[in-house]
Amino acid sequence: MINNVVPVYTGPRDQQGLMHGKGKLVYADGSYYEGTFSNGLKYGYGEYIQPDGSSHKGQWDKDLKHGEGVMILATKETYTGIWENDSLNGKGTYTNQ
Repeated sequence: MINNVVPVYTGPRDQQGLMHGKGKLVYADGSYYEGTFSNGLKYGYGEYIQPDGSSHKGQWDKDLKHGEGVMILATKETYTGIWENDSLNGKGTYTNQ
C-alpha cells in the first residue's frame, strides 16, 4: 500500500540509507521516477511519468532535469532538447502530433 504523504522507494541504498543506484520512486499522486539515484537524488538517466501520461525521459542532476531529454505531454506533443537546472536551455525540437 502506498503511503499518502511520503514517496515509496524501491531499490538499493548506500551506507547512509540514501537512494543510490537504479530504483523506482512512487509519489502519492501516482507519478513516479524510475532510473538512477546518487546520494538520495535523481542522477543520470531516468524517466518521470505523471498520472496523465505526460513524461520526461532524460538526464538528471541533483534532482533536476539537466542535459538531454524528451518531454512528452498528455496531448502527445513532444519537445526534445537540452535542460539546465530544470529549465529548457538552447535549441530543441517541438513536435505536435
